[in-house]
Amino acid sequence: MSDEQLTHPFDGLSLKYAYRPTTETQLECLSQDHMCLACGDSGNYITGDLGPKKRLGDMQYFRGALKCECGFMNFAYVALNNIKRRQFNVSVADALLQLDLQGELPNYLVEEWLQMSAACAHKEDYDQAEQFIYRCLEVEPDSQAALYNLGWLCTKRKQIEQAVSAYHKVEQIGEGFPSASLNLGYIYQEAGDYQRAASAYRRFLNQFPNHMDARSRLSQCDKKLTG
Repeated sequence: MSDEQLTHPFDGLSLKYAYRPTTETQLECLSQDHMCLACGDSGNYITGDLGPKKRLGDMQYFRGALKCECGFMNFAYVALNNIKRRQFNVSVADALLQLDLQGELPNYLVEEWLQMSAACAHKEDYDQAEQFIYRCLEVEPDSQAALYNLGWLCTKRKQIEQAVSAYHKVEQIGEGFPSASLNLGYIYQEAGDYQRAASAYRRFLNQFPNHMDARSRLSQCDKKLTG
């Protein structure tokens, strides 16, 4: 089966099933074809940004961000190896096969479920969002993205202890999701725990020192502590 014949119900939601344009024109038209996971419409995007070109092994790709008129931010993977004029030596299929053999290819189901959980949460279908999150965690218990989504969901449901626990797990795994620290700061500040809030804001500002809201909130917490 050729690259062009390979289809998947959720094209674009994972690196394994990334869109595979063969011409620059096809690449430019993808934003009109991608379906919004939240509302089901295609092409009604307010903004669209492919972001920087990324590389994993021999695979070169974009992870585009498309904000729909319904307010949901969609993310779509676009593989570049098959675009003829870009003269890549390795096809998408061969690059993916090599990544799979090396154990470096992300689990496509986890990538899809993460986006589906976010789409369900956007529609305030929190029960369905939770189901997708726990599917991710069954496959990858240390998925920072899934734990982050769980923290956000628990916050929306006013399950504050569970939210704090999820965000702390995100922090313990690594620095890949600094917004977990920012959200912990919000939670602690709202609860009047200014010491923990200040510590959380400082952890976030270590990576984003110019974030104005975090700096302002840290100043508020410091004033409360020295008050």
